[in-house]
Amino acid sequence: MKREDFWRTFALNRELHVAGAFIYDGIQDLRLLESFDYSDEVFQFAYHLAVGFERLLKIAVVLLEFTDQIDPTEFEKSLITHNHSVMLQRVKALTSIKLKSEDNELLDILGKFYKSYRYDNFSLSSVSAESSLTRTLVNYFDKRIPDFRGGDEVLGEAPACSDAIRYFTGGVCRRIASQLYTAITDAARQHSLYTYELRCDSKAFKVFMLDELHFGKEELLWKELGKR
Repeated sequence: MKREDFWRTFALNRELHVAGAFIYDGIQDLRLLESFDYSDEVFQFAYHLAVGFERLLKIAVVLLEFTDQIDPTEFEKSLITHNHSVMLQRVKALTSIKLKSEDNELLDILGKFYKSYRYDNFSLSSVSAESSLTRTLVNYFDKRIPDFRGGDEVLGEAPACSDAIRYFTGGVCRRIASQLYTAITDAARQHSLYTYELRCDSKAFKVFMLDELHFGKEELLWKELGKR
């Protein structure tokens, strides 16, 4: 096996497991989030998703763009970015991936968070300002989810993290993860690589193969148990 193929098979397979684990953990953070009162809990949810989807996008870009004719040093420099939307455009240019507007918007929010919002607390202005991340996410849900309850600004109450928010976000993450994993699988097979293979006991397997991002079965089970 050539050095380049070894890299794209084994190193990127490790990255695929890392990406899947971060996405899975982000959804679990959302599952446990009761409200948007505490910016540290919102931060953790966004951080896991931002890192997971960034790494997943970069895996797709490598498999789609890299060839033996490309200077690896220059190519690696092109991957040094936290702009999810730019990476997504590179993937779209070489695939038929089609995301919904709410999917693209969430990736844009995650990119802004990772580039700037995550450093807000190191700015003096943060003393008197609402968390940029929390405000942006609340506006996003308010725009996208019917009958969204935005809390009570007069009383200083932040919105609750409702089942509607969990189902909506789970669906968005599922579409993004599923289409990117399909793009990765198709590109790997074209080069006779096995980057897409997953350990059946891994979080990545749960995300990409078992589709455990939608809160459906587990949430319904707990609700049924609560009725008994």
